[in-house]
Amino acid sequence: MSISELANSKIEIEAEEQVLKEFTNISNNQAYDLVFHRRVLALNDGITEVTSPNDYFGVDNRAGMYPTLQKALNDSILESSKVFQMLDVGGGSGSPLDWIFSKELLKNVGKRENIINVIEPNPNLLKVYLKTLEKYPHLKKGIVYQGYVQDYYEVRENNVKPPLPSDKVDFINAIHVVYHLTDYRQDNLDPYKDIISFITFFYSILKPGGAIYIAYRDQDQDFGGNMQKNYYEKIHEYNLYQNIAKINQARDNFLNKGQIIEYLESKDDEDGFKTKPKIETLKHKFSFYAKSLADMAVLGLCGNLLESNEKNFDKGRLNFILNEIKDAALMKVEDEKERRFGLGRTERDGKMLWIFSLNIDPIT
Repeated sequence: MSISELANSKIEIEAEEQVLKEFTNISNNQAYDLVFHRRVLALNDGITEVTSPNDYFGVDNRAGMYPTLQKALNDSILESSKVFQMLDVGGGSGSPLDWIFSKELLKNVGKRENIINVIEPNPNLLKVYLKTLEKYPHLKKGIVYQGYVQDYYEVRENNVKPPLPSDKVDFINAIHVVYHLTDYRQDNLDPYKDIISFITFFYSILKPGGAIYIAYRDQDQDFGGNMQKNYYEKIHEYNLYQNIAKINQARDNFLNKGQIIEYLESKDDEDGFKTKPKIETLKHKFSFYAKSLADMAVLGLCGNLLESNEKNFDKGRLNFILNEIKDAALMKVEDEKERRFGLGRTERDGKMLWIFSLNIDPIT
């Protein structure tokens, strides 16, 4: 069966009906859970307990991250220290606890105490995170803050000061957090300022010799990022389209190209010594996988089209992505030419799946 024939098959039609029903009359937080916990974090068939970054079904970026995350984590462990403090920002459901942190931090047992601090705004994901943390007795719970990292450094009316870790931290993990730093819907946005505030806060609580690990999808090339831009162009919200372009440019300049270092080097630390930060950046390709086009459309919500709050989820966004994907599946393609978004079919673990392979994941 060809791709276009499969797109119109009964199994695809039924899958679409099920997904649209699933996303009807729900909040953004509930939609967030359906996207990330039920799709992005879905496990491969036969996997009941995560032990490897390759155990996940929906996306394979964890395998690409593993070597750099492992190195950054190990480099941040000071042999002379009696306590290792980690801050997991936007910790989500805590999946990295399973596939890397619980394993790598075993080497600290008998040498130093491991304290895991977490910041996560989504209450449902935070509950899962804490439940995951309980599985590992060698990982001690530190501060837990249900809220946004911006609460630590932005002045807001009636804002209660969030808790800080008990000491300077050795390692800060911030995977897929930068998307939430700047509200692309606001007028006169300043994504450069937002990144500076974000990094400066991290730097202020980091021990000398510590590390900050930031991973994010390049929204100019990413499937979800392209869907977001296409959506706002389609509904003629050109100001939002331009705002997104500004945000992407700021990330590229400050994080990917490392220009944030120039700012950090210009600042003195509280002891009067010049900071000497360094940055390492790389990009790696990864792919989304789905059993149906409708599930692939759900994965396309990854990014700013998906909000984390209790407002009603706008199903029109999902419908837009679904129609874009179906158009890509139905388009006529000449030999050796790609479909839109890199849509295709591939075999994985003996099963034929839909795949998107245009994504680039910068790691800083």
